Amino acid sequence: MYAAPLMVARSDLIATIMEGVVTRSGFKNEPILLPLSLPPVPFVMSWHRRNEVHPVQQWMRDLLVELASSIHQSHALI
Repeated sequence: MYAAPLMVARSDLIATIMEGVVTRSGFKNEPILLPLSLPPVPFVMSWHRRNEVHPVQQWMRDLLVELASSIHQSHALI
């Protein structure tokens, strides 16, 4: 669980949080669309060089890439 939705729910603070995080938090935070366009946030994977050719490591990386590409990009909310 992320701390930001909890902090916002229990205070008068605001935060920019991905929509999926807000909806899954279970708190009654009121989402408001940002009045501006933000560039996409890059997500990267890194691993030690010795694991480059390890079959199980390759399988896991390929699986993660496949899963990530199937998820729709969420809109940023405040």
